Amino acid sequence: MEKGNWKMEKGAPESSVDRRQSPAHFPFSLFPFPVFFSVFICVHLWLIPPAQAQEVVVNLSAGRVIVCVAKKGIVIATVQKSLEAEARPPILAQLSGRRVTVLLGATEWISPAGEPPVRMEREIPRVSTAISGEGPTLSREQSEDLQAFALAVLEPLREAAQRLTQKVNLARDEPLLDIVLIGYLENYGAETWTMRYRAVQEPFRGEYWQTRVLRPISTQLYPPEKGDPRTIMEVRYPPQDDTPLLLDLLRRNDPRLARLRNIDKPTSEAALKILEGESHKAPLEGVVTLLRGALEATLEPGDVLAFGVIDEIRGFEWVIPQREVLERAEEERKERPAGAPTLRKPPE
Repeated sequence: MEKGNWKMEKGAPESSVDRRQSPAHFPFSLFPFPVFFSVFICVHLWLIPPAQAQEVVVNLSAGRVIVCVAKKGIVIATVQKSLEAEARPPILAQLSGRRVTVLLGATEWISPAGEPPVRMEREIPRVSTAISGEGPTLSREQSEDLQAFALAVLEPLREAAQRLTQKVNLARDEPLLDIVLIGYLENYGAETWTMRYRAVQEPFRGEYWQTRVLRPISTQLYPPEKGDPRTIMEVRYPPQDDTPLLLDLLRRNDPRLARLRNIDKPTSEAALKILEGESHKAPLEGVVTLLRGALEATLEPGDVLAFGVIDEIRGFEWVIPQREVLERAEEERKERPAGAPTLRKPPE
């Protein structure tokens, strides 16, 4: 795979928008480099800033993001890899009815000093609304708007990362945070981008280091260049995840997936169009059935699946809510006094 789509060459500016499609074989991993940083922190970073003598805990969102653009909708699935008890799943944050982000990497920063934790899934909708009222346009013609969004996300991430004062072995292109941006643009159609946030460290004094988050590099994944296949896209964190790619399993007619292709006509048609590189012509209901069944059949012990759809008309809907959505709903239920009004069920 060509790595130049997003690689920062020496002397290049820190920020760029790459509108080229990584050729031609979806799904793929965006992280072909060794992940020294991910291995080092795994799930927690216990670091002591020199001035405040306080430790910061960084929780990682680890797993896979699977995206497939179908006819009249986009299917989005996440699979959490069970690294340790405190690992987070890939986090979906909704920007508007037809735009979402999925976050991987350093998504939660916790200080024991009593300060509220920095959770990037909360920061992203806030900065998005502040910029445009409903999130980035995701348009080739509106790349400046996309850059404004990416740079706005950079600010809370930089502030949180200032507490990283211990040396970590970051590879040159190792991401600190990855954001997958998925949605529909009015009068244009479906688009998907990734935004990679890298960090560099410089000596401060003694054993302490200054951590600086660089401007993000944005890459357009969908639509691909003319003539390239339109099929399943897969993004992984950390990159050493050796789980077989879903598209490869379909191509090999893996026995766990073979029966799914004959469930009904929409599912059979969806499988055919995906393998032909024309997923945008596949019926949405067939893609949902195929991908959900394929992922459920191939989950490893400890993996957790979440599944959603952006319907071209109705907008985003959960099919299998992510764990944190269910936990938040349960917390709200416990905190709500008996008889209190709720938006979930109108009062009788």
